[in-house]
Amino acid sequence: LAGRAGLSRLNIWLPPGSWVEQHSGMVFNVPSPAGQEITRYYDISEVPVFIRGGAMLTTLPSIEDAHQSSTLIGRARQQYHTLQLTVYPGASEGRCQIYEDDGVSRSYEKGDFGWTNVSYTRNSTSFTLTAHSAHNLGLRNDPRPTTFSFPKKRTYIVHILNAFPPREVNFNGVRVKPIQGTPSKNLGENENYSWSYDGVSAAVVIRLVSISTKKIQVTVIGDTLDVEDRLSGIKGGIKRAGMVKHLLDEVRQTPGSMQPNKAFMQRLAVFGERLSYVALNEYSTFTSLVSSFVDLINNAIDELYELKAMVNFR
Repeated sequence: LAGRAGLSRLNIWLPPGSWVEQHSGMVFNVPSPAGQEITRYYDISEVPVFIRGGAMLTTLPSIEDAHQSSTLIGRARQQYHTLQLTVYPGASEGRCQIYEDDGVSRSYEKGDFGWTNVSYTRNSTSFTLTAHSAHNLGLRNDPRPTTFSFPKKRTYIVHILNAFPPREVNFNGVRVKPIQGTPSKNLGENENYSWSYDGVSAAVVIRLVSISTKKIQVTVIGDTLDVEDRLSGIKGGIKRAGMVKHLLDEVRQTPGSMQPNKAFMQRLAVFGERLSYVALNEYSTFTSLVSSFVDLINNAIDELYELKAMVNFR
């Protein structure tokens, strides 16, 4: 499909195993011990990045909240008030470790640092993530004072990519409230955790705000939690459709503007929002939309070719 869209072609070698293309969410399984060469297509804004299947990446939001500066200068010496955990499809279990120190001194040499250990397991009906943190108090025979202070509370944002919406989510045994839209506009003052579905990235997003760093356990329960291949590539298709629609809107040439019964490109551009809307209460509609995605892409590309022919004719 991408070849028909006029993108640049690139041959890429992948090692054996499962790999996820970061920008598109496309999953590639390479069974051969010698690896495999694949052909991919990119626009000028995209850089090929492949994540090992089942990996869990930890990142920091560029702006943690409205009260903090958006500058990246001096971030190493700031406490991790928010950790974002992104779980990629392709494995039944995974783990990672997050290291922290004061970011300024050499106190880490005497053991003054902290670790956060995160692991997950998954099967067809459940996904369980566990995280616990510990502050190493340092070497007792070292006279230098400790300078690193491990936060007692922090916010965790968990993204489970290429995931179908679950039936329920639990945090430390307590059921988590599902929401739509931006959490800050929906949560009450005493509601510190929620989950939502981000259709644009095809991900379940769990937000645990200002919770204890000692130990957390998140359990996701659903009927089809192991069908990430059905959502493979949806993220990239939605992103590109949005870019195309934006460019066509600028020149007032968006297909379907005068023919609502078609408008395949417009429908594709808002496909992620439609998934987000139906994910919480209309599971059957969600699965039907996912099944129609490839046909929708084909129709949208045909629509663009028709537009191109009309423009050339004029």
